[in-house]
Amino acid sequence: MLDRKLNLFSYSGGAITALDQVSFIRRPQLNSTAAKLVALTPGGKKVLMRGYRLDGGIGRTDELLNTIAQGR
Repeated sequence: MLDRKLNLFSYSGGAITALDQVSFIRRPQLNSTAAKLVALTPGGKKVLMRGYRLDGGIGRTDELLNTIAQGR
């Protein structure tokens, strides 16, 4: 979850982190042509979404989330 008002990022079973310490990237999946969406935090990485090529994959979600996290 992104909380722009409090400038925080949190996820299920994970810690709360300041948005300026989080980046979102796409990574390839084994045995798939679609990418997965990964959040990189100081505590490690968390897979947020696995794309599926037949439904369009993750699109430009990583770019959108990075823009939001940077406050633009």
